[in-house]
Amino acid sequence: MLKIALIILVVISLAVLLFLVYQSQKMLRQIQKQEMQERRLNQHPKERTLHPKLKDKE
Repeated sequence: MLKIALIILVVISLAVLLFLVYQSQKMLRQIQKQEMQERRLNQHPKERTLHPKLKDKE
């Protein structure tokens, strides 16, 4: 009886682990798509500004 309970527990644990991996990959793909859309909207490079101390050296 104990062996059966342990086997069931291991199977359930593996199922939960696989589900969590699936969900994390799904969320990662969604975030990557969102970042790509944001990059397309913000194609203009941002102007970089130097720190005031660095400007003085020029």
